[in-house]
Amino acid sequence: MGGRPRRRGTRQSVTKSEVGRDLNQTSGTIITGKGHTFHIGSPRILMVLSVVSTVLAVTVIGGFMVLRRSDAHTDAHTSVTVPPKAVVTFDEVGDNSVVPMAPGHLPSPPDYPPADENGHCQEWKSWFDRLAGAPITKSRPIRISAPAHANVEVVSAKPTVYRSYKPARLTLVRCQGAGPKPGTLLRIDLDHPVAPPTVVADDGSEKPLRMPNATIAINAGHTEYVAVTPRAAAAKMVEWSVRITMVIDQKEQVVNYGSAGRPLRNWFGPPPPAQDWDQARRTWT
Repeated sequence: MGGRPRRRGTRQSVTKSEVGRDLNQTSGTIITGKGHTFHIGSPRILMVLSVVSTVLAVTVIGGFMVLRRSDAHTDAHTSVTVPPKAVVTFDEVGDNSVVPMAPGHLPSPPDYPPADENGHCQEWKSWFDRLAGAPITKSRPIRISAPAHANVEVVSAKPTVYRSYKPARLTLVRCQGAGPKPGTLLRIDLDHPVAPPTVVADDGSEKPLRMPNATIAINAGHTEYVAVTPRAAAAKMVEWSVRITMVIDQKEQVVNYGSAGRPLRNWFGPPPPAQDWDQARRTWT
């Protein structure tokens, strides 16, 4: 289920509140427990707050060991704050893909277990990337988990186009993909990257709302899917990325999906001739 589209005219300010867990740490492992936050560096102690009970939160940031409690707060003696953040996961699931080469030029794909004969797109995903392939499904699902005590609002999505071209030959390589995941549609225009994106809820209303007057709201402690869905004129391959901006506890959090070195790809046009791999005979059919 996706987040709720919200018109900016009725948007309320996100009030500060304590967050139960900061799950967006990528530099170490955090185990939450009661106690105060304190930072320990070598060779001297940088900051120590009084400990009321055992502290179990441990991570390493910038060469320093950091112990922190799970609740975001502001301490009256030090003014140290731990802002809440959303946990954002890009669900890059493999899918049947359009590859920019002729059927007769396709190399052999990676082997997959016999049990995956009816669904082996995930095993081939890295191989599709190496061939500059584009999944046949246009939407790119993003999973957003709000902090325990702070709402999340997705307020903007800005695409960047790195390359747009029409391949001389194309092949649709089938791997029995699972298809798109449901979620709130966030539509972006790759022909006009500065155009405001539109939001369409997954509640069947199919009524697009335009950003920035509309946002996607995710309640505290909840996880929702947002389906970033690009569009462009037909008959071309586009390499692109998107910059997503969220507001949490009155502060912005920005994430990027795709990059110049590892772009997202989409084919906008009719499906080309399809090929299946016969693993037993080691040939394309």
